Amino acid sequence: MLAWLLRLTLNSVLLMARLQAAILPTSWLFAQGRLAARWGIRLLGGLRRNLEDNARHLLGEQSTLAERRALAVQTVESFSRFFVELICGASYSPPGAETLLERIRGYDAAERAKDRGRGVIGVTLHMGNYELGAQVLPELVSPVAIAYNRDPWGLFEKLRSRARRASQVEEIPINGSPFFTVEGRNVLKRKGLLLAAADRGLPTERGPYYTFLGAKARFLDWPARLSFATGAPLLPCAVVLRPDEGYTIELAEPIDPADFADPQALMQRAVESLEDFVRRFPEQWLILHRYWDRQPEEEAHAAAA
Repeated sequence: MLAWLLRLTLNSVLLMARLQAAILPTSWLFAQGRLAARWGIRLLGGLRRNLEDNARHLLGEQSTLAERRALAVQTVESFSRFFVELICGASYSPPGAETLLERIRGYDAAERAKDRGRGVIGVTLHMGNYELGAQVLPELVSPVAIAYNRDPWGLFEKLRSRARRASQVEEIPINGSPFFTVEGRNVLKRKGLLLAAADRGLPTERGPYYTFLGAKARFLDWPARLSFATGAPLLPCAVVLRPDEGYTIELAEPIDPADFADPQALMQRAVESLEDFVRRFPEQWLILHRYWDRQPEEEAHAAAA
């Protein structure tokens, strides 16, 4: 019953946002999102503590509480921007979207990965506007598919699914079938691009621990296992907003599974590349839950409080 009420509330919020997007200027929606971010950090203690803990890892132990809180606000502002861009749909073109393919940083890396002839597994993060890259990449490579977990917000899921289909992006729900990797293999056999966010977008998602920003954190490891099984290289990538250029696609060096002894070592290497994106654009990493598990001493302190 509680889950049903929460779903109804979230869908109602999204419906109201869609109505606002239809009648209000986009600039006003962005301003409203920034204001909501500041008040959300003030009023929602759980959200504030989660993001301040993440900021501690991102900025280092030497960072002050004020610095961590400032990053927490910036993170929610980035999330609100992504949310507005998604609900506006085709009526709004994000900055730089029309020329995004002309500003791919590391395009040679993508060519090297593609030339191996086994398809490419693009591993990314919930960062910037991660849906935007999938929508424009079909102009460069085909097929493009995205493996994803269905969002608990029914209307949110419909919006992003509609945008993907309009861009000829194939969808492979991870939580819809235990055989989703079979569909992923089919994409790779056609020498296509399979995209997947390797970080945990929801706190309920699980995965093995990897070293990330100096501590252990969980990441989804199935991209590495699929890479190991098929020989398809991993291509770390992200879509980030640069104030002077608009959105850009950032590509790291492709990672060949043949260079590693097992999928765990392969995935650790991919996590290190993703870590570089997070270090460079920490405010655009759109994770709102506590990403690193509490250590035993932190659990004891929380219980005592």
